Amino acid sequence: MAMDKVAMEVRQYHFPTPGKKLEIPLVSRDEKERFTFSIYRGKRSVLKCTYQELHGGQCVLVRLDLNGPKHTNPQVLLPPEGFDEYNGTEFTESHLHLYVEGYDDKWALPASDKGFIEVSEMSHLSENLMKFLDFCNVRAALDIIGVLI
Repeated sequence: MAMDKVAMEVRQYHFPTPGKKLEIPLVSRDEKERFTFSIYRGKRSVLKCTYQELHGGQCVLVRLDLNGPKHTNPQVLLPPEGFDEYNGTEFTESHLHLYVEGYDDKWALPASDKGFIEVSEMSHLSENLMKFLDFCNVRAALDIIGVLI
């Protein structure tokens, strides 16, 4: 996640309409590592959206679930570092999944802990998108256009 990334292809992308998905191939600056950035829009709620970064197209490194679905963290004796206060916590609000060795993307924390805002209007999707790309170290601006509905 900390590695700088850029889009493999410089072009315009269209923000997906409800129920649709957009995937953008990314590559590390040294071109040795491949990643995928994706956006998925909920079908029923136009304010429901998921942004995620995958390594090698399969391993979720980070996923931001905006306005659902609900998620419950594992309840364990020794939670991973940084997740102590969220051991066994159920999230009904927006939350951020982070890859944890041995747990994959099963652990989450409130999205607000990392500066993301709750989505109550369409412009919040754009604002969170820019923050998410920065959080994932996507360093060349992605040209994502389209009305966010």
